[in-house]
Amino acid sequence: MTTLIPPFRYMAWAQSLPGKARLNLAQSGVSDVVEEGDSWSEFHDSLSTAPLCARGPSGRAIHEEFLAAVARRYGVSPNEVVASLGASLSILHTLMALVRPGERVLVEQPAYEALYRAPAVLGAEIARLPRRATHRWQIDPDELEGLLTPNTKCVLLTNLHNPSGMLLERSLLEDIGERCARRGVFVLVDEVYLDFVFDIGERSFAMPAANVLETGVSWSSSTKCFGVSAARAGWIVTRHEAALAAIKDASRYLHVEVPVATALLGHRVLTHADALTARARSCSEAGLNTVEAWAEKERRVLWNRPDHGLCGVLRLPRDTDAMAFADRLLEDHGALVVPGDLFECPGTVRLGFGCPTHELEQGLAAISSTLDTLRP
Repeated sequence: MTTLIPPFRYMAWAQSLPGKARLNLAQSGVSDVVEEGDSWSEFHDSLSTAPLCARGPSGRAIHEEFLAAVARRYGVSPNEVVASLGASLSILHTLMALVRPGERVLVEQPAYEALYRAPAVLGAEIARLPRRATHRWQIDPDELEGLLTPNTKCVLLTNLHNPSGMLLERSLLEDIGERCARRGVFVLVDEVYLDFVFDIGERSFAMPAANVLETGVSWSSSTKCFGVSAARAGWIVTRHEAALAAIKDASRYLHVEVPVATALLGHRVLTHADALTARARSCSEAGLNTVEAWAEKERRVLWNRPDHGLCGVLRLPRDTDAMAFADRLLEDHGALVVPGDLFECPGTVRLGFGCPTHELEQGLAAISSTLDTLRP
């Protein structure tokens, strides 16, 4: 029997692992805030279940508050925000709205697997846009423009780039947007990691696509920076009138409205965004310092320091099978990293550094021990 849908290798791998690792260096977001206990009692205020199960005025008000909170964060109208169920569904949600079978979608490479699997599921023609480690994983706008055809409907990117953690700065994003707008091509940007750009000064260089591009569409969620992963509170933002109408129509096919509980938790996350972001910043700085100190001594690997966030790409010694390396690391030491093959980066692993410092140090030591087992 033929496969009815292409397998999502990365997510199948990730879902097979809970409970198997003692040291988790595969996370790309902060740990869930619920693990902080009493220190986050204000965030954890008890919730009455009654209004979360009703479609009446109270439920509508909760949805409106959530959309308004997202709108304030982006400086747009609440009407230009569409609630979704996390950034993962937002990928399919947006593509379902904007792309028809046979139309061309230009997807960055290397990429998070869903970015090229989802348009293929919808019958789109897929073309790839290189992001090269030798160029700090940036995009060459001239190369991008050369790949645009009359049949190209959209360009699909991540910012911060997943898996490298590199930032697409505003000037480059605007250049890409101008070239695409001239051809009527949408620029769709998964920005679930963009909240890790903490410094106010740098935020002027790290703008959401929806804010600065004529054909830009942005999406994000409460998952990565804010540590409320199970809520699946996500949002899609665009000021493009036709795209906005289509994305709203797609909602009616997918979930009609997000659950009231999801909207309430999403609003609560954004209400506490400053405190949650400060928590993420502390985690990021501590983890990055630990990895930098280790990488300075461990010369058998090449650490690609990310611009921001909680993960980056670690290049293994030449000809190392990253899948086998990750399996050995987990089997021998209980330490987990993401094999780069699952992000189209063979010979590398995606290294997350958001776990507690003592666990990170043990995990890095385990990587060094596993490197010792490789043939010279």
